[in-house]
Amino acid sequence: MMRLRLRTVLASVFLLILALPLTGFLALRIYESALVRQTESELIGQGAILSAAYAALFDRHATKNFDWTQYGLPLPVQGKTKASDYSSTDPDLAVPTRVYVPHPAKLDLARDSALSPAPDPLPALTAADALARVTGKELEPVLDQAQQVTLAGLRIIAPNGVIVASTGDDLGLSLLQQQEVKRALAGEFLTLLRERKPSSTPRPGIASISRNTALRVFVAMPITHRNRVIGAVLLTRTPSNLTKVVWARRVKIAQVGALLLLATLALAWLTATTITQPLRRLSQQAQRAHAGERNAVQPARRRVVQEVAELSETVAGMADALQARAAYIKDFAAHVSHEFKTPLTAIGGAAELLKEHGSAMSETERAGFLNIIAKDTARLDQLTRRLLELARADMATPSKESCLLAPVLRTAVHRARESGQLIELLEPLPEQASLPMSAELFDSILSGLFDNARQHAPGAVVTLSCEQIKGQLNLLVSDNGPGISTGNVDQIFTPFFTTARAQGNTGLGLAIIRAVLAVHGGNIALQPGDGGTRFKLSWVI
Repeated sequence: MMRLRLRTVLASVFLLILALPLTGFLALRIYESALVRQTESELIGQGAILSAAYAALFDRHATKNFDWTQYGLPLPVQGKTKASDYSSTDPDLAVPTRVYVPHPAKLDLARDSALSPAPDPLPALTAADALARVTGKELEPVLDQAQQVTLAGLRIIAPNGVIVASTGDDLGLSLLQQQEVKRALAGEFLTLLRERKPSSTPRPGIASISRNTALRVFVAMPITHRNRVIGAVLLTRTPSNLTKVVWARRVKIAQVGALLLLATLALAWLTATTITQPLRRLSQQAQRAHAGERNAVQPARRRVVQEVAELSETVAGMADALQARAAYIKDFAAHVSHEFKTPLTAIGGAAELLKEHGSAMSETERAGFLNIIAKDTARLDQLTRRLLELARADMATPSKESCLLAPVLRTAVHRARESGQLIELLEPLPEQASLPMSAELFDSILSGLFDNARQHAPGAVVTLSCEQIKGQLNLLVSDNGPGISTGNVDQIFTPFFTTARAQGNTGLGLAIIRAVLAVHGGNIALQPGDGGTRFKLSWVI
């Protein structure tokens, strides 16, 4: 099962929480720019219609002998080199054929800075020409009706900068000092943002289009006819602001807010489910284990986060190990008590008899009791030494030493043969096989196995052989003695278990060997067989 890491879950939660306000802020900023571009696009559309209407009316009012070359400025037409682009061979008087020149909305609050508020119109130095005034007056009712729907400020300006039609009270004044007007009269299309002039009127309602809007969109568009700039249209309006949009869409925004709240609650639930709850359960289990309850700590059932799963498994394993260790110590203490009690009782009884009746005893009787004391004292000494060996084996740490198997094995076999034991070593041996322990430890393990065979199968032949199988080195130690009864098979590695107690066996030899091997990455196991005893020692190489 694929599990998430704790840092992944926490980082994801924090990033999502961080992303919510950032995403909202970015979305609002983008939407605010979209509102500005929407206003810009609407003004461009209105300006195009007004420009076309003014040009048509102006052409209708112009006389047949009207000198177009002396009115306004020539329109700067890019690529004016082909006669096919015009309806006449004279490009100064000809009307261009239909050419599509779209003006897409492009204002961006992140890129375009707002200019200072628009200057007030000034008295005109010269009045507009009569043809422009007549055309503007005829078009002025159209501007008034359009403003009632679009709420935009609309002005039509003659070539000399004088307003000839307006939705305001500035008719006859000049806007030539306003840069967008001046550039439009030169034939340039222009859109820009300006700061809004402070208003002394009462604050509008929350649904008003101009509420809290600090900017105005300006669109200046040249009026072109017969390849001449015969005027300009200036349109301006405050864009719809976020407050109005939020108020107008408050139901949907509330729904989105509810979704965000649900998302936050889902993140909190995810964090609680994957981290908090498993840790709380683990803490409660640890408290129950501390109170003495057996098997209280169990691995978490739902383990989504890898670190939580690893912690749960580790604590459960540690609890099992401590529980097993406590049971082992309890049993061990009982065995030690039993093993020490028998010789101590014998020694105490012999000493008491000698003390009370020693003078009345014969030399033979006194020697017998002293022999009991000496014999059981020696057994206690041996038992103490073996217990120390077992404790050292249990508490040992892996050493960095290593040894070659073959030479140590041959040396131990030679020594056992010299002591009279029957040993058969099957060659060849893996000469380069190395064991992760010192030569002294390996030699002591072999000596322990030889002693075990001598005590339980005196006169039997001990056979040793080696094999390497799939990265594992095995040492087989077997004898042709009576073997181990079925009832004792499961107890031979239990400390203090022995069937040769009368011969002085402590029952700790195999337990010590298994503990030493476990510390150094090895293992010992009893192998099934038809006769005799067969041990397999194995190491991963």
